[in-house]
Amino acid sequence: MFEELDQLLDDLVLRPFQARMLDVLFHYTSWAGAESILRTRSFWATSHRDTDDPTELRAIDEVILGVVAALRGRSSDAALQVWDAFVTRFSETKVSSAFDVYITCFSATRDSSLHWTTYGGGGDGVCLGISMLRDEELPAGDEPRFFTPIEYSAETWQRKIEASFSGIVGQFVRFVSGRHTSNDKTRALRATLSALSRTAALAEIAAKEQHYSDECEWRSALLSRKDSSLRRQHRDVRGRRIEYVETPARSGDRAIVLTEIMLGPKNGPEAEHRAREMLTQVGYGSVGLAMPTIVRSAY
Repeated sequence: MFEELDQLLDDLVLRPFQARMLDVLFHYTSWAGAESILRTRSFWATSHRDTDDPTELRAIDEVILGVVAALRGRSSDAALQVWDAFVTRFSETKVSSAFDVYITCFSATRDSSLHWTTYGGGGDGVCLGISMLRDEELPAGDEPRFFTPIEYSAETWQRKIEASFSGIVGQFVRFVSGRHTSNDKTRALRATLSALSRTAALAEIAAKEQHYSDECEWRSALLSRKDSSLRRQHRDVRGRRIEYVETPARSGDRAIVLTEIMLGPKNGPEAEHRAREMLTQVGYGSVGLAMPTIVRSAY
Protein backbone atom coordinates (compact mmCIF):
# COMPACT_ATOMS: atom_id res chain seq x y z
CA MET A 1 0.00 0.00 0.00
CA PHE A 2 1.10 3.58 -0.67
CA GLU A 3 0.85 4.51 3.02
CA GLU A 4 3.46 1.88 3.89
CA LEU A 5 5.81 3.24 1.24
CA ASP A 6 5.32 6.76 2.55
CA GLN A 7 6.30 5.66 6.08
CA LEU A 8 9.35 3.79 4.80
CA LEU A 9 10.50 6.88 2.91
CA ASP A 10 10.09 9.08 5.99
CA ASP A 11 12.26 6.68 7.99
CA LEU A 12 14.94 6.64 5.27
CA VAL A 13 15.03 10.46 5.16
CA LEU A 14 15.84 10.75 8.86
CA ARG A 15 18.22 7.79 9.18
CA PRO A 16 21.46 9.61 8.12
CA PHE A 17 20.84 12.40 10.63
CA GLN A 18 20.34 10.43 13.82
CA ALA A 19 22.97 11.60 16.30
CA ARG A 20 23.38 11.22 20.04
CA MET A 21 22.75 14.55 21.73
CA LEU A 22 25.59 15.76 23.93
CA ASP A 23 24.93 16.56 27.59
CA VAL A 24 26.22 20.14 27.24
CA LEU A 25 26.77 22.50 24.33
CA PHE A 26 28.46 25.89 24.45
CA HIS A 27 27.34 29.21 23.06
CA TYR A 28 29.96 31.98 22.88
CA THR A 29 28.62 35.51 22.78
CA SER A 30 29.06 39.07 24.01
CA TRP A 31 27.76 40.30 27.37
CA ALA A 32 24.87 42.02 25.61
CA GLY A 33 24.09 38.84 23.72
CA ALA A 34 24.11 36.75 26.91
CA GLU A 35 21.88 39.22 28.74
CA SER A 36 19.37 39.15 25.86
CA ILE A 37 19.40 35.34 25.61
CA LEU A 38 18.81 34.82 29.33
CA ARG A 39 16.21 37.58 29.64
CA THR A 40 14.14 36.60 26.59
CA ARG A 41 14.86 32.85 26.89
CA SER A 42 15.47 32.81 23.18
CA PHE A 43 18.30 32.91 20.65
CA TRP A 44 18.80 35.06 17.60
CA ALA A 45 18.87 32.81 14.55
CA THR A 46 20.71 34.41 11.62
CA SER A 47 19.60 34.07 8.00
CA HIS A 48 21.79 31.67 6.04
CA ARG A 49 22.41 34.49 3.59
CA ASP A 50 24.05 36.59 6.30
CA THR A 51 26.44 34.14 7.96
CA ASP A 52 30.20 34.47 7.54
CA ASP A 53 30.35 31.28 5.44
CA PRO A 54 30.03 32.09 1.70
CA THR A 55 29.10 28.44 0.98
CA GLU A 56 26.41 28.21 3.69
CA LEU A 57 23.90 25.50 2.72
CA ARG A 58 25.75 24.97 -0.58
CA ALA A 59 28.91 23.19 0.59
CA ILE A 60 27.84 19.79 -0.75
CA ASP A 61 25.67 20.70 -3.76
CA GLU A 62 28.23 19.12 -6.08
CA VAL A 63 28.54 16.06 -3.84
CA ILE A 64 24.77 15.51 -4.08
CA LEU A 65 24.72 15.85 -7.87
CA GLY A 66 27.79 13.62 -8.15
CA VAL A 67 26.07 10.89 -6.15
CA VAL A 68 22.99 11.12 -8.37
CA ALA A 69 25.13 10.88 -11.51
CA ALA A 70 26.89 7.77 -10.18
CA LEU A 71 23.64 6.09 -9.13
CA ARG A 72 21.95 6.99 -12.41
CA GLY A 73 24.70 5.22 -14.32
CA ARG A 74 23.75 1.89 -12.79
CA SER A 75 19.99 2.31 -12.46
CA SER A 76 17.01 0.53 -13.97
CA ASP A 77 14.58 2.30 -16.29
CA ALA A 78 12.13 2.78 -13.42
CA ALA A 79 14.76 4.63 -11.39
CA LEU A 80 15.96 6.82 -14.27
CA GLN A 81 12.79 8.91 -14.24
CA VAL A 82 13.38 9.66 -10.56
CA TRP A 83 16.99 10.76 -11.02
CA ASP A 84 16.17 12.89 -14.07
CA ALA A 85 13.28 14.61 -12.29
CA PHE A 86 15.41 15.22 -9.19
CA VAL A 87 18.24 16.85 -11.17
CA THR A 88 15.78 18.98 -13.17
CA ARG A 89 14.20 20.28 -9.97
CA PHE A 90 17.33 20.54 -7.83
CA SER A 91 18.15 24.20 -8.44
CA GLU A 92 14.65 25.14 -7.24
CA THR A 93 14.09 22.55 -4.50
CA LYS A 94 17.49 22.71 -2.77
CA VAL A 95 17.18 24.24 0.65
CA SER A 96 19.13 27.44 -0.08
CA SER A 97 16.65 28.28 -2.87
CA ALA A 98 13.37 26.96 -1.47
CA PHE A 99 13.64 28.28 2.10
CA ASP A 100 14.88 31.04 4.31
CA VAL A 101 16.94 29.13 6.86
CA TYR A 102 17.73 30.76 10.20
CA ILE A 103 20.69 29.32 12.09
CA THR A 104 21.80 29.42 15.74
CA CYS A 105 25.29 28.02 16.34
CA PHE A 106 26.65 26.08 19.30
CA SER A 107 29.90 24.24 19.84
CA ALA A 108 30.90 20.98 21.44
CA THR A 109 34.18 22.64 22.48
CA ARG A 110 34.54 24.22 25.91
CA ASP A 111 36.94 27.17 26.38
CA SER A 112 38.13 27.45 22.78
CA SER A 113 40.49 30.27 21.81
CA LEU A 114 39.05 30.19 18.28
CA HIS A 115 35.54 30.74 19.58
CA TRP A 116 36.57 33.45 22.04
CA THR A 117 38.18 35.39 19.21
CA THR A 118 35.43 34.87 16.64
CA TYR A 119 32.23 34.75 18.64
CA GLY A 120 33.01 35.66 22.25
CA GLY A 121 33.50 39.39 21.89
CA GLY A 122 37.17 39.01 21.02
CA GLY A 123 37.73 37.43 24.44
CA ASP A 124 35.84 39.87 26.65
CA GLY A 125 32.48 38.12 26.26
CA VAL A 126 31.08 35.00 27.90
CA CYS A 127 30.32 31.38 27.07
CA LEU A 128 27.06 29.80 28.17
CA GLY A 129 27.29 26.10 29.04
CA ILE A 130 23.81 24.89 28.12
CA SER A 131 22.35 21.66 29.43
CA MET A 132 20.82 19.79 26.50
CA LEU A 133 17.76 18.11 27.96
CA ARG A 134 17.64 15.01 25.79
CA ASP A 135 14.05 14.06 26.51
CA GLU A 136 12.74 17.50 25.68
CA GLU A 137 11.46 18.29 22.20
CA LEU A 138 12.32 21.51 20.38
CA PRO A 139 9.60 24.16 20.81
CA ALA A 140 6.71 23.50 18.46
CA GLY A 141 5.76 26.19 15.98
CA ASP A 142 4.52 26.83 12.48
CA GLU A 143 8.06 26.58 11.09
CA PRO A 144 10.01 23.30 11.22
CA ARG A 145 13.21 23.24 13.31
CA PHE A 146 16.11 20.85 13.03
CA PHE A 147 18.96 20.35 15.50
CA THR A 148 22.10 18.62 14.26
CA PRO A 149 25.87 18.31 14.55
CA ILE A 150 27.85 19.54 11.57
CA GLU A 151 29.76 17.05 9.43
CA TYR A 152 32.76 18.55 7.61
CA SER A 153 33.92 15.63 5.45
CA ALA A 154 32.74 15.55 1.84
CA GLU A 155 33.68 11.87 1.68
CA THR A 156 31.45 11.08 4.66
CA TRP A 157 28.58 12.95 3.08
CA GLN A 158 29.10 11.10 -0.19
CA ARG A 159 28.73 7.75 1.60
CA LYS A 160 25.72 8.87 3.64
CA ILE A 161 23.85 10.39 0.71
CA GLU A 162 24.57 7.45 -1.57
CA ALA A 163 23.23 5.01 1.01
CA SER A 164 20.16 7.12 1.69
CA PHE A 165 19.35 7.89 -1.94
CA SER A 166 19.85 4.23 -2.94
CA GLY A 167 17.45 3.10 -0.23
CA ILE A 168 14.80 5.67 -1.14
CA VAL A 169 14.82 4.94 -4.87
CA GLY A 170 15.06 1.20 -4.21
CA GLN A 171 11.77 1.39 -2.32
CA PHE A 172 10.20 3.27 -5.24
CA VAL A 173 11.37 0.68 -7.78
CA ARG A 174 9.98 -2.17 -5.67
CA PHE A 175 6.67 -0.36 -5.32
CA VAL A 176 6.13 0.43 -9.02
CA SER A 177 7.14 -3.15 -9.93
CA GLY A 178 4.16 -4.42 -7.95
CA ARG A 179 0.46 -4.48 -8.72
CA HIS A 180 -0.55 -0.92 -7.96
CA THR A 181 -2.81 1.55 -9.74
CA SER A 182 -1.33 4.20 -12.01
CA ASN A 183 -2.56 6.81 -9.54
CA ASP A 184 -0.64 5.18 -6.68
CA LYS A 185 2.47 4.94 -8.84
CA THR A 186 2.22 8.67 -9.59
CA ARG A 187 1.84 9.37 -5.89
CA ALA A 188 4.84 7.15 -5.21
CA LEU A 189 6.97 9.16 -7.65
CA ARG A 190 5.99 12.42 -5.94
CA ALA A 191 6.69 10.98 -2.50
CA THR A 192 10.06 9.65 -3.63
CA LEU A 193 11.12 13.01 -5.08
CA SER A 194 10.00 14.68 -1.86
CA ALA A 195 12.05 12.21 0.20
CA LEU A 196 15.15 12.82 -1.94
CA SER A 197 14.71 16.60 -1.68
CA ARG A 198 14.24 16.44 2.10
CA THR A 199 17.32 14.28 2.51
CA ALA A 200 19.35 16.68 0.39
CA ALA A 201 18.02 19.67 2.34
CA LEU A 202 18.89 18.18 5.73
CA ALA A 203 22.35 17.24 4.46
CA GLU A 204 22.96 20.77 3.18
CA ILE A 205 21.97 22.20 6.57
CA ALA A 206 24.30 19.78 8.38
CA ALA A 207 27.34 20.21 6.11
CA LYS A 208 30.21 22.69 6.06
CA GLU A 209 33.57 22.72 4.35
CA GLN A 210 36.53 20.95 5.98
CA HIS A 211 38.40 24.13 6.95
CA TYR A 212 35.64 24.96 9.46
CA SER A 213 36.06 21.67 11.32
CA ASP A 214 37.80 23.23 14.37
CA GLU A 215 34.47 24.87 15.24
CA CYS A 216 32.95 21.47 16.24
CA GLU A 217 29.57 23.04 15.50
CA TRP A 218 26.08 21.95 16.38
CA ARG A 219 23.26 24.05 15.01
CA SER A 220 19.60 24.74 15.32
CA ALA A 221 18.03 25.53 11.95
CA LEU A 222 14.57 26.98 11.45
CA LEU A 223 13.13 26.62 7.93
CA SER A 224 10.70 29.19 6.63
CA ARG A 225 9.03 29.58 3.27
CA LYS A 226 9.86 32.94 1.73
CA ASP A 227 6.19 34.01 1.77
CA SER A 228 5.57 32.99 5.39
CA SER A 229 4.42 35.43 8.07
CA LEU A 230 7.49 34.75 10.25
CA ARG A 231 8.59 37.95 12.00
CA ARG A 232 11.96 38.82 10.49
CA GLN A 233 14.13 41.45 12.15
CA HIS A 234 17.36 43.22 11.23
CA ARG A 235 20.43 44.48 13.05
CA ASP A 236 23.65 46.16 11.97
CA VAL A 237 26.89 44.25 12.53
CA ARG A 238 30.12 45.96 11.48
CA GLY A 239 28.31 47.89 8.77
CA ARG A 240 26.34 44.87 7.51
CA ARG A 241 22.56 44.56 7.71
CA ILE A 242 21.87 41.12 9.22
CA GLU A 243 18.48 39.43 9.07
CA TYR A 244 17.46 37.26 12.01
CA VAL A 245 14.51 35.81 13.90
CA GLU A 246 14.08 35.11 17.60
CA THR A 247 13.68 31.42 18.41
CA PRO A 248 12.63 30.20 21.88
CA ALA A 249 15.19 28.00 23.58
CA ARG A 250 12.57 25.81 25.25
CA SER A 251 8.84 25.26 24.97
CA GLY A 252 6.54 26.95 27.44
CA ASP A 253 8.80 30.00 27.80
CA ARG A 254 10.94 28.12 30.32
CA ALA A 255 14.37 29.30 31.40
CA ILE A 256 17.50 27.92 29.80
CA VAL A 257 19.22 25.36 32.03
CA LEU A 258 22.86 26.42 32.42
CA THR A 259 25.66 24.24 33.74
CA GLU A 260 28.09 27.16 33.87
CA ILE A 261 28.88 30.58 32.55
CA MET A 262 32.49 31.06 31.53
CA LEU A 263 34.13 34.47 31.49
CA GLY A 264 36.28 35.25 28.47
CA PRO A 265 40.06 35.68 28.95
CA LYS A 266 39.99 39.45 28.50
CA ASN A 267 37.40 40.11 31.21
CA GLY A 268 38.53 42.12 34.23
CA PRO A 269 38.18 41.23 37.93
CA GLU A 270 34.68 42.71 38.14
CA ALA A 271 33.29 40.21 35.59
CA GLU A 272 32.32 37.56 38.14
CA HIS A 273 30.13 40.03 40.05
CA ARG A 274 28.61 41.22 36.78
CA ALA A 275 27.80 37.63 35.76
CA ARG A 276 26.22 36.81 39.12
CA GLU A 277 24.12 39.96 39.02
CA MET A 278 22.98 39.24 35.44
CA LEU A 279 21.97 35.70 36.40
CA THR A 280 20.17 36.79 39.58
CA GLN A 281 18.15 39.42 37.73
CA VAL A 282 16.62 36.79 35.44
CA GLY A 283 15.87 34.29 38.21
CA TYR A 284 18.87 31.99 38.54
CA GLY A 285 19.50 30.97 42.11
CA SER A 286 15.78 30.99 42.94
CA VAL A 287 13.63 27.96 43.67
CA GLY A 288 13.65 25.56 40.75
CA LEU A 289 16.40 27.34 38.80
CA ALA A 290 19.90 26.60 40.03
CA MET A 291 22.64 29.22 39.88
CA PRO A 292 25.23 27.93 37.38
CA THR A 293 28.91 27.81 38.21
CA ILE A 294 30.83 30.94 37.19
CA VAL A 295 34.33 30.13 35.95
CA ARG A 296 37.10 31.91 34.10
CA SER A 297 38.69 30.86 30.86
CA ALA A 298 42.07 29.16 31.22
CA TYR A 299 43.54 31.30 28.44
